[in-house]
Amino acid sequence: MSGTLVGLKSVQTLVMIDDYTIDVPPADHLLVVRNADQPGMIGKVGSLVGEAGVNIDDMAVGSSPEGAKAIMVLATSESVPESVLEALRQTAGVVSVASVG
Repeated sequence: MSGTLVGLKSVQTLVMIDDYTIDVPPADHLLVVRNADQPGMIGKVGSLVGEAGVNIDDMAVGSSPEGAKAIMVLATSESVPESVLEALRQTAGVVSVASVG
């Protein structure tokens, strides 16, 4: 994981996780989803999180250099419930799910 300071106000920003380039401010609650780089993945993840009543405050996506895999990093207003994490893990196209914070 790599970060940097951006702009005149030196805002902290996460810019890389493993080989994935992203752009998301650090937050108390982050959801990191690695998935196949295919249409519909953002909608699937967003729907499951939203149906649980968890607000998405910020989101960034990045593709692997070869383009077959992608990563989503969501900053949420609260921790994502374990039941949602498990539902995400069972979703077609999702490779891994991690909750931070």
